[in-house]
Amino acid sequence: MKLYQMKSTKLLSTLLLAIAMLFAACEDDSETGTLLMKASVTTASLTSVSENSAVIGGNVTDDGNASVTERGIVYATFLNPTTVRGTKLSAGSGLGGFSANLSGLDSDVTYYARAFAINSQGTSYGDHISFTTLGAGSLPIVTTTPAIDITGFSAVIGGNVSDEGGSPVTERGVVYGTSSNPTTDDVKIADGNNGLGSFTLELTGLNESSTYYVRAYAINGDGTAYGNEIIFSTEMAADLPTVSTLPASNITAFSALLIGNVSDDGGSPVTEGGFVMGPSSNPTTDDIKITYSGSITVGLDYSIELTGLNENSTYFVRAYAINDVGTAYGNEIQISTLEDGLMLGERYQGGVIGYILQPGDRGYDPDMQHGIIVGDLTMALSWLNGANNYLTTGATSRFIGDGAFNTSLIVDEQAVYGSGNNYAAKYCLDLNAAGFGSWHLPSSDELEALFDNRGAIGGFESGNYWSSTEINDREAFAVSFGSQSSGNQFRSNKNSEHRVRPVRYF
Repeated sequence: MKLYQMKSTKLLSTLLLAIAMLFAACEDDSETGTLLMKASVTTASLTSVSENSAVIGGNVTDDGNASVTERGIVYATFLNPTTVRGTKLSAGSGLGGFSANLSGLDSDVTYYARAFAINSQGTSYGDHISFTTLGAGSLPIVTTTPAIDITGFSAVIGGNVSDEGGSPVTERGVVYGTSSNPTTDDVKIADGNNGLGSFTLELTGLNESSTYYVRAYAINGDGTAYGNEIIFSTEMAADLPTVSTLPASNITAFSALLIGNVSDDGGSPVTEGGFVMGPSSNPTTDDIKITYSGSITVGLDYSIELTGLNENSTYFVRAYAINDVGTAYGNEIQISTLEDGLMLGERYQGGVIGYILQPGDRGYDPDMQHGIIVGDLTMALSWLNGANNYLTTGATSRFIGDGAFNTSLIVDEQAVYGSGNNYAAKYCLDLNAAGFGSWHLPSSDELEALFDNRGAIGGFESGNYWSSTEINDREAFAVSFGSQSSGNQFRSNKNSEHRVRPVRYF
């Protein structure tokens, strides 16, 4: 009887102990009646491993009805590491997947790792995994060489494989991008060779004024090794020069003075400039090329006296300029040489030949020489017929070939104030020089052309000269002649006194 009572007592004690342990693991929230347990966590597979690092993840699938306050990875060189025995690497809190980068590992060593999760009920662990870091020297040793020959869109860079590591190098090259530490997942350019040695590669298709990060790489059987990082910035991309072909001057039967201007070098020095010409439109450097012998200065005109032309012939001419980007051409002009014996500055029909009509001028005839003769006399007169007699005459054309038409309009309209007064247009219209009449006040473009040829014409005094081109009832265009003048047209009050030099057509 006593033996039976003792056995019953032991059985009861064992049962009570089991119930107590169950309650210790699963507490009841007194306020909500929710059963609280440890969290459930799994260890994810290894995603990468190197000589001194590895990336491992985990996943908290159930928080056990209690908030997970910490989660992460524990690892050590022995089995089943814990947060107390081992190295702990936290990776946030709460439910869901996570990963951790284990760094500072020893090479060629086996490690054991597992995920953990902590809530108010304690710490739970996932299954452990093991991995071995790569052995020291198993990866190749590669260095990156500095970038050279950097332009707006390209650069030359390379590397050197000094040690293949634990196995032969099967691929080498460079990787680059606009962020630090590029890998083979970024832009990769393979050298095409393998093994030891140095190599260079050209990076093309880059963006101008941009910063790039480059590393050489080498791949063997143990993985991918990267060299040191090189940082460089591309240049502001250059462009073609901006070049203009100015009107030719001093045109004779066999020669002409060509004038060009480079207003912008495009960001790259102009290494050559001059003119191209030919018998048809749009000549290039494959046609006749006349190279300027001096240095091209941005913003300054350059000129070449062209000789050996054929008389009474038309040529198409363009200025050109070359920089590192290529060859740029200016606008096209046409020049027509004179008949033999008829040239600028020659005395002809009561004056001096001052301009030969060119293609595009009113009255131009490719089969016959026409132009402008400049009279010898110069007067200082007002544009108005009488002081303050302002009106609109309609003589507004600026074109070469329209000066005579302008002059007739001015005189006809201003006749309302009488015909006895002497003013610019009437002085020219009334002139009879050396038996020749039909003189007129030059239009503004005619006067500007005479400024360009003033050296051959001669007789121009320093000062302002009236044109026949009206702006409004109070103003007309004048052109300034002088050693420092550029010959540009400017607005002037009609009541001002300026010099007047008659011209006529032939």
